[in-house]
Amino acid sequence: MAFWYGHDPPLDELALYDWVVLEPEHLPQGPPRTLVEAGALPFAYVSVGEVGPDRPWARRVRPAWVLGSNRAWGSRILDLAAPGWRALLLERVAALWARGWRAFFLDTLDSYQAVLPRERWAGQVAGLAALVGELGRRFPGIRLLLNRGFELLPRLRAEGLVEGPAGQGAGAGPVAGPVVGMAAESLYAGWDPATGRYAPVPEAERRWLLERLERARALGLVAVAVDYLPPGRREEARAVARRIAAHGVVPWVADPRLLTLGVGLLEVVPRKVLVLYDAPPERLPYTEAHRFLGLPLEHLGLVPAYRSLREGLPEGPLAGRYAGVVSWFRRPLDRPGAFRRWVAARVGEGVPVVFFARLGFAPGPALSRRLGLAREGRSPGAGLRLLAQAPGMGFEARPVARPDLPPWRAASPAIRPWLSLG
Repeated sequence: MAFWYGHDPPLDELALYDWVVLEPEHLPQGPPRTLVEAGALPFAYVSVGEVGPDRPWARRVRPAWVLGSNRAWGSRILDLAAPGWRALLLERVAALWARGWRAFFLDTLDSYQAVLPRERWAGQVAGLAALVGELGRRFPGIRLLLNRGFELLPRLRAEGLVEGPAGQGAGAGPVAGPVVGMAAESLYAGWDPATGRYAPVPEAERRWLLERLERARALGLVAVAVDYLPPGRREEARAVARRIAAHGVVPWVADPRLLTLGVGLLEVVPRKVLVLYDAPPERLPYTEAHRFLGLPLEHLGLVPAYRSLREGLPEGPLAGRYAGVVSWFRRPLDRPGAFRRWVAARVGEGVPVVFFARLGFAPGPALSRRLGLAREGRSPGAGLRLLAQAPGMGFEARPVARPDLPPWRAASPAIRPWLSLG
């Protein structure tokens, strides 16, 4: 399965998974048809135990329902025992159901534990059980994936909320109860939202989580673990996913805000290359980016995804979504600083970046080191001659050195020059 909370979900890639958790606020038309037609089951994200200030229904939350606050996320922790809050949640699910959603990922189920003493937890668990039961009665065929909520496990079978084995993906038949899976965060690789730091999960915490996920599996539920690593640590993410899967738990390893294509039981190998150009979109057929880059990329089995800077730069991480970024600009950029920061973020993710004709910005010492480049003062001007070229750098005619070429040199042994001028 996969998780994606950002705007503009990469549907072609997400369609390869059985279950996909999405933020429905970014999809006003309902579950993406691309996923449904591919046989995937889209889950709509619903926060049960907290509400953030950016949610449209936050203003309808009454002060009597608020138990406390989660300062790390800037949200309010809500009383699951309050009938009014549960009624608002049911209303929220009904609105999503009307838009075509049939599966829901219920998050923040145990947030009350951060603000209530243990002796008051039973009322919260009873409220959560009542909510899950009412969802099953009111919406026949609904599927629920719970994020934690381990205290509910003893009641699932007794109250008919699950009768296993539960469905193992989008193609499974109907199940007796609405709950089909249980997830937990940070089995091996964790992230602290208060400090913004990544850290390995202590062994004692991992054993505690595994014991409860095993109880969920014993009920026939699909057990899922969501771990967090920076996009640039892809190889480590693969290793963590393998360790999670070895426990019989479905893994997903991605960034903490779930804005990247992570690593799960399968990893999508990106084939798209983001090709940036500075002409208006209607001039694409006449740009060097299209005329000189499209055919070689397609020859290599890649798919060029052209984007004009007039349309803005893509937001969010690109790791796992694109095989790389290529730019070909005809003239200096209007906002070189913004592009430099965007490039630095892509390099930090480990996304390959290739520039043709010009960088479009002055990289500065830090980014120059990361790119493995050094600048040799002024442009050399006229009189340039070809010093060396790599065997794969063939030409139909001998190249003519332009005097306005920027004077970059390779400053890292990892950089292999394909063409040297002097």
